[in-house]
Amino acid sequence: MKKFFNTSGPCDSDIHYLVQRPLNTASLRRLIDARKYFVHHAPRQTGKTTLFLEFCRQLNIEDQYTALYINVEGAQTTRHRVQDCLVGVLTEIEGRQSTMLPESQRFSVGPFLKSIKETSLNEYLRAWAMTSRKPIILVIDEIDSLIGDSLIAILRNYAPVMI
Repeated sequence: MKKFFNTSGPCDSDIHYLVQRPLNTASLRRLIDARKYFVHHAPRQTGKTTLFLEFCRQLNIEDQYTALYINVEGAQTTRHRVQDCLVGVLTEIEGRQSTMLPESQRFSVGPFLKSIKETSLNEYLRAWAMTSRKPIILVIDEIDSLIGDSLIAILRNYAPVMI
């Protein structure tokens, strides 16, 4: 396949022309090692998603962390329907786990989808953290696409889970 310029989503260097962004892994790792939350903001189409997908791949290869990238844009239409938003986010987590993590590091969302409540995401993340042999890094893309009660519920569910 001939390479082409991609303007709609993550780039794959096998098929897309791209300018490699140097990963400033030293500063990112300092934040992660210090258990800090951080926000990466940049203009549209500058490689944010590609950058964090690659960063998660690198972290997983190094085997010190379990790193998972999720995109919550699919829950954008839920607006004030918090339960629908949580279902969307949990489903995204499970889908991304199946493509990014070996089976031994995955943690099923199934039991947490049976009875959705505002704390379901936090309960899921806590249970996953307690069973994981490594610290979990969760990269959340497009969080700014959520609005209203859904956004508030998601942000409140990401309370630090220190085990």
